[in-house]
Amino acid sequence: DDKMNKKIIEQIDKQGDKQNHKTNIKANMTDWDMRNKPGFKELVKIVNNVLKDVQKLRWPNSDAGKRKLKLETIWGAKYKSGEETAEHDHWPALWSFVYYPNKVEGASGLTFREANVERTIEKGLLLFFSGNVQHSVRPSEFEGYRYCVAGNYHDTN
Repeated sequence: DDKMNKKIIEQIDKQGDKQNHKTNIKANMTDWDMRNKPGFKELVKIVNNVLKDVQKLRWPNSDAGKRKLKLETIWGAKYKSGEETAEHDHWPALWSFVYYPNKVEGASGLTFREANVERTIEKGLLLFFSGNVQHSVRPSEFEGYRYCVAGNYHDTN
Protein backbone atom coordinates (compact mmCIF):
# COMPACT_ATOMS: atom_id res chain seq x y z
CA ASP A 1 0.00 0.00 0.00
CA ASP A 2 1.87 3.05 -1.27
CA LYS A 3 -0.17 5.40 0.95
CA MET A 4 0.71 3.38 4.08
CA ASN A 5 4.38 3.17 3.04
CA LYS A 6 4.53 6.93 2.54
CA LYS A 7 3.07 7.54 6.03
CA ILE A 8 5.56 5.10 7.59
CA ILE A 9 8.51 6.83 5.93
CA GLU A 10 7.17 10.24 7.00
CA GLN A 11 6.88 9.08 10.62
CA ILE A 12 10.38 7.59 10.65
CA ASP A 13 11.76 10.85 9.21
CA LYS A 14 9.76 12.90 11.73
CA GLN A 15 11.11 10.89 14.68
CA GLY A 16 14.75 11.20 13.68
CA ASP A 17 17.17 9.24 15.86
CA LYS A 18 15.51 8.65 19.24
CA GLN A 19 18.04 5.95 20.20
CA ASN A 20 21.26 7.88 19.40
CA HIS A 21 22.81 4.85 17.65
CA LYS A 22 23.03 3.08 21.05
CA THR A 23 21.10 -0.06 20.06
CA ASN A 24 22.20 -2.85 17.70
CA ILE A 25 20.90 -0.62 14.91
CA LYS A 26 23.69 1.80 14.01
CA ALA A 27 21.34 4.04 12.05
CA ASN A 28 18.49 6.43 12.87
CA MET A 29 15.88 4.63 14.97
CA THR A 30 12.47 5.74 16.26
CA ASP A 31 10.85 5.22 19.64
CA TRP A 32 10.17 1.59 20.57
CA ASP A 33 6.37 1.96 20.39
CA MET A 34 5.14 3.35 17.08
CA ARG A 35 1.91 1.28 16.94
CA ASN A 36 -0.46 4.26 16.99
CA LYS A 37 1.41 6.42 14.48
CA PRO A 38 0.06 6.94 10.95
CA GLY A 39 1.13 4.14 8.63
CA PHE A 40 2.33 1.99 11.52
CA LYS A 41 -1.26 1.61 12.74
CA GLU A 42 -2.32 0.19 9.37
CA LEU A 43 0.75 -2.07 9.22
CA VAL A 44 -0.01 -3.52 12.69
CA LYS A 45 -3.45 -4.66 11.44
CA ILE A 46 -1.84 -6.40 8.46
CA VAL A 47 0.90 -8.00 10.58
CA ASN A 48 -1.65 -9.25 13.16
CA ASN A 49 -3.69 -10.95 10.43
CA VAL A 50 -0.69 -12.51 8.70
CA LEU A 51 0.74 -13.72 12.02
CA LYS A 52 -2.35 -15.85 12.63
CA ASP A 53 -1.64 -17.68 9.36
CA VAL A 54 2.08 -17.95 10.13
CA GLN A 55 1.31 -19.65 13.44
CA LYS A 56 -1.13 -22.09 11.80
CA LEU A 57 1.50 -23.00 9.21
CA ARG A 58 4.23 -23.38 11.85
CA TRP A 59 2.10 -25.58 14.15
CA PRO A 60 -0.65 -27.06 11.93
CA ASN A 61 -1.69 -29.91 14.25
CA SER A 62 -1.31 -28.18 17.59
CA ASP A 63 -2.96 -25.70 19.91
CA ALA A 64 0.35 -23.82 19.85
CA GLY A 65 -0.89 -22.06 16.72
CA LYS A 66 -3.74 -20.61 18.76
CA ARG A 67 -1.53 -19.01 21.41
CA LYS A 68 -2.36 -15.46 22.37
CA LEU A 69 0.39 -13.05 21.39
CA LYS A 70 0.99 -9.42 22.25
CA LEU A 71 2.85 -6.91 20.14
CA GLU A 72 5.43 -5.63 22.64
CA THR A 73 7.51 -3.34 20.45
CA ILE A 74 7.38 -1.86 16.96
CA TRP A 75 9.92 0.66 15.66
CA GLY A 76 11.29 2.11 12.47
CA ALA A 77 14.81 2.65 11.18
CA LYS A 78 16.39 4.77 8.48
CA TYR A 79 19.81 3.71 7.18
CA LYS A 80 22.11 5.79 5.06
CA SER A 81 24.99 4.37 3.06
CA GLY A 82 27.56 2.57 5.22
CA GLU A 83 25.32 2.04 8.26
CA GLU A 84 24.66 -1.40 9.73
CA THR A 85 22.99 -3.46 12.43
CA ALA A 86 25.10 -5.64 14.71
CA GLU A 87 24.20 -9.31 14.93
CA HIS A 88 21.56 -9.93 17.60
CA ASP A 89 18.30 -11.72 18.36
CA HIS A 90 15.02 -10.63 19.91
CA TRP A 91 14.64 -13.32 22.57
CA PRO A 92 12.36 -13.66 24.59
CA ALA A 93 10.05 -12.64 21.72
CA LEU A 94 8.27 -15.65 20.22
CA TRP A 95 7.98 -13.98 16.81
CA SER A 96 9.77 -11.04 15.26
CA PHE A 97 9.08 -9.35 11.96
CA VAL A 98 10.56 -6.81 9.60
CA TYR A 99 8.77 -4.83 6.89
CA TYR A 100 10.28 -2.78 4.08
CA PRO A 101 8.27 0.23 2.82
CA ASN A 102 10.82 0.96 0.08
CA LYS A 103 13.60 -0.62 -1.93
CA VAL A 104 16.98 0.96 -2.51
CA GLU A 105 19.34 -0.49 -5.11
CA GLY A 106 22.53 -1.73 -3.50
CA ALA A 107 21.26 -1.62 0.11
CA SER A 108 21.95 -4.71 2.21
CA GLY A 109 19.20 -7.11 3.09
CA LEU A 110 18.68 -8.95 6.36
CA THR A 111 21.28 -11.64 7.04
CA PHE A 112 20.29 -14.73 9.04
CA ARG A 113 23.36 -16.38 10.54
CA GLU A 114 21.97 -19.90 11.05
CA ALA A 115 20.89 -20.16 7.43
CA ASN A 116 23.92 -18.23 6.16
CA VAL A 117 21.63 -16.27 3.87
CA GLU A 118 20.96 -12.60 3.17
CA ARG A 119 17.35 -11.87 2.23
CA THR A 120 17.18 -9.24 -0.51
CA ILE A 121 14.95 -6.24 0.20
CA GLU A 122 11.79 -5.78 -1.83
CA LYS A 123 9.29 -2.96 -1.39
CA GLY A 124 6.37 -4.33 0.63
CA LEU A 125 8.28 -7.39 1.88
CA LEU A 126 7.11 -8.67 5.28
CA LEU A 127 9.32 -11.30 6.95
CA PHE A 128 8.54 -13.27 10.10
CA PHE A 129 11.16 -15.21 12.05
CA SER A 130 11.54 -16.78 15.48
CA GLY A 131 12.67 -14.29 18.10
CA ASN A 132 15.76 -16.34 18.92
CA VAL A 133 17.18 -16.19 15.38
CA GLN A 134 20.46 -14.28 15.06
CA HIS A 135 20.31 -11.62 12.34
CA SER A 136 22.17 -8.52 11.17
CA VAL A 137 22.49 -5.94 8.40
CA ARG A 138 25.91 -5.51 6.84
CA PRO A 139 27.13 -2.06 5.78
CA SER A 140 26.78 -1.33 2.07
CA GLU A 141 27.13 1.60 -0.30
CA PHE A 142 23.94 2.99 -1.87
CA GLU A 143 22.15 6.24 -2.69
CA GLY A 144 19.06 7.34 -0.80
CA TYR A 145 17.76 5.75 2.38
CA ARG A 146 16.91 2.19 3.42
CA TYR A 147 13.80 2.20 5.62
CA CYS A 148 12.42 -0.68 7.66
CA VAL A 149 9.93 -1.40 10.41
CA ALA A 150 10.55 -4.18 12.92
CA GLY A 151 8.64 -5.57 15.85
CA ASN A 152 8.30 -8.32 18.42
CA TYR A 153 5.44 -10.48 19.61
CA HIS A 154 5.54 -12.12 23.01
CA ASP A 155 3.52 -15.10 24.26
CA THR A 156 0.90 -13.99 26.82
CA ASN A 157 0.14 -17.50 28.10
